[in-house]
Amino acid sequence: MQCPSCSEATLAAFVSFGSYFTRCTSCGFEGPATSWRALSSKLQGRLRAVVVDDSYEHTQVIAEGEASEIAEAISDIAYQGKLVRLLSPNADA
Repeated sequence: MQCPSCSEATLAAFVSFGSYFTRCTSCGFEGPATSWRALSSKLQGRLRAVVVDDSYEHTQVIAEGEASEIAEAISDIAYQGKLVRLLSPNADA
């Protein structure tokens, strides 16, 4: 996705605590946040969830599978204050 601030194609999806939001990994622009619990119940398809550090470097794979099946695992880690990046299963973190 393209960032509306810097126009780079580096907009990524994240979950932290109870919020889902997008953030540009180039300039730091953040889109509006919404409830992860509300959104996760509507997601379809496969996802890979990884914990990332402040530089957006992948540090740990949490889960991979159908969104509805891994939403609780994502919530558990995100509520610990970890930054969780959501990816398509075959994307590089």
